Amino acid sequence: MRFLPLNHVFTLIIFISVPMRVFAADYYVSSSAGSDSFDGSANRPFKSIAKALSLPGKKSIFLKRGDVFYESIKNVSDTRIAPYGKGGGKPVLCGFRVLENPKAWRKVAEDLWRLDLHSDADFSGMPRQKTPIFDSIGFIYDSSQNEIHGRRLKCIDDMRRDWDFVVSSLPEPEFSLSQERIASDYRGDNLRYLYLKLSRSPAALSLSFATYITAISSAKNCAFEGFKICGFALHGFQLVKDSVLDGLWIDAIGGGMRYAASRDVIERLGNGIEFWASDGASDGGNTVRNCLISRTYDCGSTIQGVGTRLKSPANIRFENNRFFRCRQAFEHFLSSKISGGLSYENCSFTGNIGFECGLNGFDSPEPRDAMFLSYDKISCTVEISKNKSYFSNGYFGRVVSGKFFCNEFFLEETVYLYKGLNGKTILASDSDSIEEFSRLFGNNTNKVKILSASEAKALRAKIIAEIFPEFAK
Repeated sequence: MRFLPLNHVFTLIIFISVPMRVFAADYYVSSSAGSDSFDGSANRPFKSIAKALSLPGKKSIFLKRGDVFYESIKNVSDTRIAPYGKGGGKPVLCGFRVLENPKAWRKVAEDLWRLDLHSDADFSGMPRQKTPIFDSIGFIYDSSQNEIHGRRLKCIDDMRRDWDFVVSSLPEPEFSLSQERIASDYRGDNLRYLYLKLSRSPAALSLSFATYITAISSAKNCAFEGFKICGFALHGFQLVKDSVLDGLWIDAIGGGMRYAASRDVIERLGNGIEFWASDGASDGGNTVRNCLISRTYDCGSTIQGVGTRLKSPANIRFENNRFFRCRQAFEHFLSSKISGGLSYENCSFTGNIGFECGLNGFDSPEPRDAMFLSYDKISCTVEISKNKSYFSNGYFGRVVSGKFFCNEFFLEETVYLYKGLNGKTILASDSDSIEEFSRLFGNNTNKVKILSASEAKALRAKIIAEIFPEFAK
């Protein structure tokens, strides 16, 4: 697989911003040169992160630069994970199943191909996990082109164009299925066959498949620094407390489907970084800084929660991060049946950059594709300030943050500055619309620049070259 290196400027930032935590033991891990029978020293590294995590006590785990680790991390505490070595680019925590046998594809109809996801001998990469709907593939990744193909549909009958795909339990294609028949695939480990519509043989392509797992979950008092995460069809981070995420690259995340029994729907999801509030406990005490979050099915970052009596999330900060083609850069919403005192306590999203929100590669545009998204029902206290949004819709939701100031928007006409669930829309059209947008926040510190076609073309090229060089061709 080909992974794009991170720019040296941002690598420098990583090393000068190590969180002030003390981790007692040091262990080194190399997927290319290690063995889990070694002692984990720099000269005799372990092969797997899991081996290092299995050892007791506070620890620092160093991942060799340039190595790819087909693992996920969960139930971890008092641990720092960071890179070691020279050159080679960031170490990569990867959820992809990589197709090694091109003959595994079977042509089952005109322009329709089938792949058996349970034929483990045909794949390298992420080993099969004993988790429900592991094969609920979020997207197909073409490593030769660094392209995501994420238009996953429910039925073969819905497939209309190249790269449309379906994941099913059926060994032979059935073109029309009931909702009940589709839902049955998600009750247990029934998903097995991927059907791909393509007018040429996929056998000549270098393809990988994002598996339905979260990269890092259930972490407390940890520091995650300077590595890359990609190829997970659920989330990048979930259920994290009192931790620092610094200098990470979280790319190509989400798109997996699951059956939500409470609502009797098949839903699709996948956030880069999800901090969750629930009854009695909430993620909090987290700082996310100097990270690149890119190509997520859903939000790049979110503070959210649903329950009966939520505990307010506290001390969550997103600072100086870059968001490239996520559905939204930042989402906030809390929903509680008993909402007394519910708020965001010392939570902020400041100094971040968002670019082309919604153009995430999953080919599933929605009205809520925007820099900011909120489902809060009352004005909230999360601070959103000093951010820059390029070529994205502005703010979608019920109500806006009560602490929204000094943000800048660079966009073309016809996109919206604000769209409410009540139908209210403020288009980016003229000075009157900009003034109306400012009145939503009770201040005139937010700036809007409406660009001509020639200005937009020049600025797009400049932003990619200077701020997102990882995606410069």
